[in-house]
Formats: sequence, structure tokens, C-alpha cells
Amino acid sequence: MRFLPEAETNTVLADTLALGGSAWMVAPDGKSLVRRIDPTAVEQFALATSPNHVASQKLAEAWGYAYGRQPNASYAWSDAIKAVEALLIPLVCPNKQKANLGGVAGDLKSAPHAWELVLEGTNGIWGRSDP
Repeated sequence: MRFLPEAETNTVLADTLALGGSAWMVAPDGKSLVRRIDPTAVEQFALATSPNHVASQKLAEAWGYAYGRQPNASYAWSDAIKAVEALLIPLVCPNKQKANLGGVAGDLKSAPHAWELVLEGTNGIWGRSDP
């Protein structure tokens, strides 16, 4: 019996699952199976979880709970919130001791003039209104 390297094994398994019309696919990390998901969503997930940051780790855990073989919506929701908190608390309310997502929302609401949402598109910047 010949053993294949892990990357090749994952490729063979991914191809087999796709050809068989399986509802499952190899997870982006190559370590488990997850429900088949739109490729664009998988690409965005891979980008969002590529930085070495606690938010990326929590997002990856949330994804596993949402789409894994034993889904758990409560854990998925909890880890998704922790991912958002890990990103926003240091930006919005870095000096608050026990900050949470509710505190972030309150701070954003109390000073909307201090924040601007800018989305970068393929043809420049979206969402910015220049006076």
C-alpha cells in the first residue's frame, strides 16, 4: 500500500467528494470535513482567517461550529462575537476595562461622527463621501 502526502490526500479526497456530489468538502485548513459552501465564501473565510490574530482563530472556530460535522449554533454565535470583539474593542474602546460588543455598539452610537465606513472596491473606494 502506498501512502500519499497529506496535501495530495486532501486533493484526492476533495475531488472525490466533489465528483460524488457530496454535501461535504475538505475544510479550508485541510484537517476536517465541512458542509459544502459557496467557493466565494470559502475564499473570503480563508482571507479572514489568514492573519495570526485571536480574531482569526475565533472566526475559524465559529466556522467549524457552523459548518462542521457536528454543528453547534450557540458555540458558532459565541465565537463569532468573540472574533468581532477581538477586532473592535482595541479600536473603539481600548481604555474600557471589561469591554464587550454591547459597549462597542454604545460607543459607536454615542459618537457616530468619529467613525467612517470605507469599503475598498475593484474600481476605487466605496462608501466615502468627500465634501
